[in-house]
Amino acid sequence: MALQKVPGRATALILAADPVTGVPATGDCWYNSTDKYLKFKVGEAVVSGGTGTWSVGGTTIQVLKSGDGSAGFGTLLAGCVWGGRQVYAFVSDGGSVYSDEYDGSSFAASGNMPSKVWENAGGLGSQTAGLQVGGTSAPGYTSGTCQEYDGTTWTAAPNLSPGSGNGIWPSFSGGSQTAGYVAGGNTGTGIGNSYSFSAATYEYNGSTWTTTTNLLLNGITPYGGSHSGSTGTQTAGLAVGGNYGPPPASYTDRNTTEEYDGTTWTAGGNLSVTRGNCWNTGIQTDAYATGGTAGNVMGVKTTEGYDGTAWSQVSSEWADTTHAARNWYRYSGAGYSGTGTFSNTGFSIMSHLQAATSEGVGYCEEFGGGSQAQYTADVIHRAGAQYTVHNSSAPE
Repeated sequence: MALQKVPGRATALILAADPVTGVPATGDCWYNSTDKYLKFKVGEAVVSGGTGTWSVGGTTIQVLKSGDGSAGFGTLLAGCVWGGRQVYAFVSDGGSVYSDEYDGSSFAASGNMPSKVWENAGGLGSQTAGLQVGGTSAPGYTSGTCQEYDGTTWTAAPNLSPGSGNGIWPSFSGGSQTAGYVAGGNTGTGIGNSYSFSAATYEYNGSTWTTTTNLLLNGITPYGGSHSGSTGTQTAGLAVGGNYGPPPASYTDRNTTEEYDGTTWTAGGNLSVTRGNCWNTGIQTDAYATGGTAGNVMGVKTTEGYDGTAWSQVSSEWADTTHAARNWYRYSGAGYSGTGTFSNTGFSIMSHLQAATSEGVGYCEEFGGGSQAQYTADVIHRAGAQYTVHNSSAPE
């Protein structure tokens, strides 16, 4: 057959594998010697990423000895988790000073913190420049303690002491060590689990904390996102799920999302299901949420992805189907801490071998899949087939 030129331009015929998305111009032709198709680009289309899958990762060394209450920061290939209860029982000295680093395959023991972290701390930043924010220092005792990590050593940082100076159990966090934020949580005394739910937002510049604009929903639960690594940046943050309402027992699980531009919080897209106390991370236009509560009883097992406008389910189950903690712990669902981003790399979360009185090491699950953000892909025609999107996985 004779090759036909696309009107208006010359057609180059190449004997090669399929080119990377975005390389061929409209009208370019090539013959793929592997699949034996003659193909040409007819245009472009805007598409979204696909669903992802969970897989079981490494096992923690020091962190999560009881698997409960730790936090983290970083990425899947360079993450750090720290803190948590070192015994299952609610004892005053059960907090942890330990941290572990993750390389996407295995955990290694890393530096010890100057101060113990019991649970509910916020975490933001990277493996070599991270920040621990608040949490509790003992059962129910709100803490203003902050500590910085440089990849080797933990050092004390300026305390976060809002309100009457009791500290905070932050619900949402994001950004870097020198440009971070935390929002919502509990600023009560902590004595006897005394709650004072807050919608306040605090920003950190590496040396000083300042108060900025409140969340839209006042009174976010102390568990709303407190176990996440971080979501977004200081000028493009995301608050996902959680609870709101008067403490201690009259709050409502939420399916709402709020977006932060560094000055103001505005309403984003709603989750598919309510996720009180869910775990979330990523960036404002490419985020995921998993676990949490629906009805304040058992954990939600699904995972949802956010493209900056709408949420959709991207996974129905976690990989591990034997650990009771998979949905036993209602505050975080699949895990109590984690780190990561979501553009083609996935993330890791940690849970525990649940037992009534004994300790258990933390285990890790990783999530991998396509980016939820929209992107432009090539639309290709091949002989004997309908128009198809070429290289339709998320862009490199």
